[in-house]
Amino acid sequence: MTTAPSLRLQVLGFAFETPESQTQHEHFMSIYTSVLVRRSMRWSLSFPVGERLPHTRKLKRFCRKGIPNDRRAEVWMEISGANAKMRINQGLYKRLLEEGRKKYHATDMEQIELDLPRTFPDNLYFTGKDTGATQIGILRNILCAFAALRPDIGYTQGMGFVAGICILVMKKEETAFFLFATIMEKLPNYYGHGFEAYKVDFRVLRDLLRQRQPHLAEIIEKSQIPLETIAVKWFLNLFFDVVPIETMLRIWDCLLLEGDKILFRASLAMLEMHAVDVVAARQMGEHEALMATKNMGKEVFDCHAFMRHCFLIRPLSRNMLRTARAAKYAAMRAGDES
Repeated sequence: MTTAPSLRLQVLGFAFETPESQTQHEHFMSIYTSVLVRRSMRWSLSFPVGERLPHTRKLKRFCRKGIPNDRRAEVWMEISGANAKMRINQGLYKRLLEEGRKKYHATDMEQIELDLPRTFPDNLYFTGKDTGATQIGILRNILCAFAALRPDIGYTQGMGFVAGICILVMKKEETAFFLFATIMEKLPNYYGHGFEAYKVDFRVLRDLLRQRQPHLAEIIEKSQIPLETIAVKWFLNLFFDVVPIETMLRIWDCLLLEGDKILFRASLAMLEMHAVDVVAARQMGEHEALMATKNMGKEVFDCHAFMRHCFLIRPLSRNMLRTARAAKYAAMRAGDES
């Protein structure tokens, strides 16, 4: 008689959803660990700890192949520009936190308090007896300070997931805040009023899918698959709770250096690699199709293969996205929702 393996934890202290997902992950890691060791050695030789990281093709190539876990905090802060912002804004976080606590609107603070315990309910560090209250307090502080920094955005449900990942990777409150604020600055205003920026980018994504995979796009559009609802987590959560944590971190490695192009690449890769699941879902009702397709990334443990697929998606340039977004903004404001 075989017994189920005891549930361990993923990177950053997240629980596996099922014993089967843990088994899949362990099988992949038995193959992938040697790759991680080689990559770590190459990072140490090419980009020694503490040295400047010039934005070169070599750095881009290394980030696309994955930043070692023990270097991720340092490298993210440098490649995103958050380090530079923190250096020239000494004392800003403390001032923003004080201002946020004084001025924050009670209803907004109430929403934050409601969302805090729901942010990472299966994370060791956010629910642990010794660490949970501390991590929740840091998350509260960062969201409050950001609302003071960007009153035009304030707080919107979903931000906590992005801020929480920053906390878990950075491990220091002020650096986590500056990384979070930098990410929010780099992204379109997905959290703004009416989620207009997300609606625009979803329509850009839909057009890209029509160009690359017209048959798959037609199936989705003619079926009960609510892709616009599913893709919210791809853009607003930056793939948290969409793919396994290791795969999500690999997406962020590229996001922080290259910008939000990677969100389109990863979204297209998700649909193309799970075309069979999408086709199967067209026979389902809307609720069943939603449940089947929103979970299709949960078993993307082979982060290496997923990222390789992302970068097979060409051409996809910043200029292309800028032009496509401008066209969609104009169309939406003219009342054209296509």
